[in-house]
Amino acid sequence: MVNVLAMPSEDVAIALGHQDGGNLVRRLYGHRDRNLALDRIVGAYATQAGENRLKQRSSSPAPSQQQSLF
Repeated sequence: MVNVLAMPSEDVAIALGHQDGGNLVRRLYGHRDRNLALDRIVGAYATQAGENRLKQRSSSPAPSQQQSLF
């Protein structure tokens, strides 16, 4: 659940019936896979960059119909 579903250890602990806030999951089961973690980081930055581009486009004024070439 931690690696494949990218669930936080606190949620996994609830699913497993633990009542320690995810400590046991983090200590014993929830070791993050390095490559998956790096993929999530790259994906998060890509998503943020895409959202920023959309915001910039929507906030820039629409070009006028009569634009000068000079």
